[in-house]
Amino acid sequence: MKRTTRMCMAIAMALSLLTGCGGSPATEQDVKTEGENARSNQQEDSKTSDNQETEDATKAAGNGEIVELNYYTWIGSADKNSYPNNMIEAFEEKYPNIKVNVEYGSQNVDEYLQMQKVKLLSGKNLDITTLRAESRQPYTDAGYLLDLSGQEFLNAYKQEFLDVVATNGSVYCMPYGMDVMGVIYNKQMFEEHNWEIPDSYEAYLELCDAIAAEGIMPAAQGYKDSWPMAMDLDLFMNRAVTAEPDIYQKIDSGEAKYTDEMFQEIFQDMNDYFKTSAVDSSFIGMTYDQACSAFATGQAAMMIHGEWALGGMKNAGLDFEIGVFPVPLNREGEAQRGIAAVTTTQAVTSFSEHPEEALLFLEFMSTPEAGKMFVESSGNFSAVSDVQADAMDAWQDLLKLPSADFYTDMMYAGACSEMYKATQMMFIGEMTPEEALEDIQKAQEQK
Repeated sequence: MKRTTRMCMAIAMALSLLTGCGGSPATEQDVKTEGENARSNQQEDSKTSDNQETEDATKAAGNGEIVELNYYTWIGSADKNSYPNNMIEAFEEKYPNIKVNVEYGSQNVDEYLQMQKVKLLSGKNLDITTLRAESRQPYTDAGYLLDLSGQEFLNAYKQEFLDVVATNGSVYCMPYGMDVMGVIYNKQMFEEHNWEIPDSYEAYLELCDAIAAEGIMPAAQGYKDSWPMAMDLDLFMNRAVTAEPDIYQKIDSGEAKYTDEMFQEIFQDMNDYFKTSAVDSSFIGMTYDQACSAFATGQAAMMIHGEWALGGMKNAGLDFEIGVFPVPLNREGEAQRGIAAVTTTQAVTSFSEHPEEALLFLEFMSTPEAGKMFVESSGNFSAVSDVQADAMDAWQDLLKLPSADFYTDMMYAGACSEMYKATQMMFIGEMTPEEALEDIQKAQEQK
């Protein structure tokens, strides 16, 4: 699902969250420094009183006192009218004296994280929030998250998922969504044109040339929203992990830099990719929702995205069968690889005025009932054990491949955010690969 806005982009897709908030963006250091006191106030008690808190919350739910919880998230069905509203309604029916106020953050990653920082720094009016994977460590270090270790509802998740989300030896956020990347394609269109599924990066580019020759957009992508840049960049950035599995740890420690030769080669290839038929010039003015619509209405043959895109496609009126094949990370002669990980989590803030009730909300979200609502309405995989959805069948073969984590989850968030903006500038020809990497490295050094 934390980042510092450092570049004013003189193009229509530039967005500035905090201009309307009357302040400058919160930095990583702000989050860490301001949160030290909050952390010390809650850690020990949260481990020793879990059962009592749950019992007290259950009593409070029936004593006539209305408790309001504030929930900040970006997760929701495409129309925002079903999930999480249906899940919240079911929760409030079970606990009639607890009201959940949900606020949807922006689908633009930078905007969402900046507003989340503002809310965390304020230390009030936020009880539960959805975290992106790269937020877990800094928010834990800052003391903004309640320690969930020992909560019974965590038994609803596989231990391997809990190990993934654990920080500093404890669980501060609950596994929620499991994402898998792939190339979504229009089966009907492929059959009509006798297009073959590519088994390498080179074959993928040849396929895009063949599709473009028919006057069809090969793939749709919403570069305007910043974060979808990461989908196409997977074709290149994962090469660094393949070459050096601990490359991002080395960058964090200063042992390696984004300006090193390996990334110079990766970014040059990325820049060359932007000039191929796989990438349409309209992408820079296309939002994620518009890209989903372009695919769903047959304007594009493919999308490089995860299972989350199914919700947007369904909302756009998808009326044909889709297929999914692995993102062509591999070059000719190399084995195919997958991309899958637990990327989305839910957390209770350490400063919540109603932690017992907030824990009840996470407990409810961990039930098969709520998990099924999630997968059916949003098109995502639920991390809750034994929760399945028929719409996810197309992705099962991809989950069998040897998989790497999402490279964006391995990067320092400030550098990742800068990468999105720098590659947008590369795409429109306003920045060279060398200049982009210099800016990314400068952002990295702000950690």
